[in-house]
Amino acid sequence: MQVSPPEYLRGDMNIKDLFFFTPVTQKEIENEIMLTPSNKSFGLYSWPITILKMSKHIISSPLAVIFNTSISSGTLPTKLKTSKITPIFKSDDETDPNN
Repeated sequence: MQVSPPEYLRGDMNIKDLFFFTPVTQKEIENEIMLTPSNKSFGLYSWPITILKMSKHIISSPLAVIFNTSISSGTLPTKLKTSKITPIFKSDDETDPNN
């Protein structure tokens, strides 16, 4: 469905007609987990990826429900809005905030 820029900007169109996601499947989640390098630790609590890979069959179903509900409702669980930021020193003076 093509929409002219003025129609889009006025908000005459229903967003559901313009934008959609295909629901995520358990298998897709399991595949993405397996693609994650095992020598890395990710996430707020730095779980080893090997634990994530070993539990993929158990956690993929609840994750699919969470992801699909989040996409369909347009909201994110509060716990997923948390991030951990670690500054990495690059070069020169360590006390200079620009480094």
